[in-house]
Parts: sequence; structure tokens; C-alpha cells
Amino acid sequence: IIVIIISVVVLFSLILRGPVSFHRIIPGAHYKIGNKDHRIPNISLRNRYIFFLKPDVLSKMHQLLKYLHELLVENNIPYWVSCGTLLGCVRHQGFIPWDDDIDINIELKYKIQLVALTPRLERDGYILCSSRGGFKCGFNNFACYPFVDIILVNEDRGILRLCYPLDKLGNCTYEVGEQWPNECFKSIDVFPLKTLPFEDFMVFVPNQHLRTLKQIYDDDCLDSVSSKSDTPYGYSIKRLPWIMNHYYDNLLFRMGIHKG
Repeated sequence: IIVIIISVVVLFSLILRGPVSFHRIIPGAHYKIGNKDHRIPNISLRNRYIFFLKPDVLSKMHQLLKYLHELLVENNIPYWVSCGTLLGCVRHQGFIPWDDDIDINIELKYKIQLVALTPRLERDGYILCSSRGGFKCGFNNFACYPFVDIILVNEDRGILRLCYPLDKLGNCTYEVGEQWPNECFKSIDVFPLKTLPFEDFMVFVPNQHLRTLKQIYDDDCLDSVSSKSDTPYGYSIKRLPWIMNHYYDNLLFRMGIHKG
């Protein structure tokens, strides 16, 4: 009985501490991020167990991406949003309200400039830490959450390939790119970059952003949410989405239990 009580208390604590609310996603539902009102579009939800992130988490994600966007622009470091963040940009004109991380790409040649921003980031209350795919930028707290996955890419025969990790000589291994080949785009599909509205500011996106979205996800990713598109990360345990999310995943990364 004691074990059961302890297990229930731990589970309840995890649910309360996590970023996911008890508010289920349905088409037409209203939500707000910052000062912008949103409505879930009329999309097909093949997974019934999708829940909104908590308002304070979405607010912090908005603060983080807007800050990083302004910092990178100020320091002449080109970037573009990718994966779920790009899908949210096109389909929701902002964040997907159940996707609890942020994805951007930066070319490897800007790595030194990016790392040089570490003191500025720390002074402003953020942190930049290395991970297998490049870097994670988040709030300077134990979990580094919420965070931006800064995935470094390198052009190889006309393809911008996910290039990390580097070997001992500093050469690209492309291990991450081999794991996620659909996220390696043709250079001519990415450049020149363009901008699209995202919440209350503008972000950079690939020039052929619809083509890259369909390369990552299904052809119907703008009309449907499926396991092949943007079903929430780790939410395959349908009835326990509150403890399968990037907050706890990133804790494992910060503790050195996995590569990130």
C-alpha cells in the first residue's frame, strides 16, 4: 500500500510539474500566446489524446524565440525555423500549441559567432549548451527549459545536411543527418531565406518552405495531425501525455543520461 501511495504521489507530482495541461485540443478551440489570439484550425486530429501546453510555457517559448531571433539578427547569424516550428509558422502563424520545443537551423560556418554570444546570453538569463545535434538554448535553469534546438547544418554536394557530431579532428560525421534524412534540404530550396509572420514578429523560413515541410512530414501536414507529422513528441503512451514531453527528456539530457 505504501508503495502504491508513493507511486501515485510521484506520478501526480510529475503531471503537475510538466508543461502539458489537461485542456484537450479540438478544432475551433481558442487559445492565446502573448497578446495574440488563436483558434485551432479545422484539421483532422487522428490522435484524440492531444493536449494544450500550459499558458506560461507557451509564453516563455514566445519570449525565448523572439529574444533569440533578435539576437541572431543583431549579430548577422542567418537562421531558419524548421520541423514543428516551421509547421506551426505556416499552419498556426505561430507555435503549435502542443509542440513543446523549438527548432531552428544554422550553418556550421557560423558556429564560432554563435558560441561567442554565450556571455551575452548568460547575462540576459539564458544558457547555450552543446548537444549531439549542435546546441540547445534555453532559460538558465536546471532543466534549460523551454529551449531551442539549434541544429547545425553543412552544405555537402548541394544538400544542407545535419552535420553533427563532429569527430576529433573537427570534421562532420553527419550521424544526425543519417538519423533524420528528411530534415536535410537542398540548398536551392532553402536560400535565399524569406520571412513569415510568427506570433507578433517575423521569422526566417526556407524559400521553398512548403516543399521542405512536405519533405519532413506528410503531404497533408497542413490539414491533418498524424503520427507521421506532428503528434506530440513521446506521446505514444496515449493516456499519459503529461509525463512524456521535452521537459523530462531535457532533464535526462542535462544529467548526462542521453545525448540530447
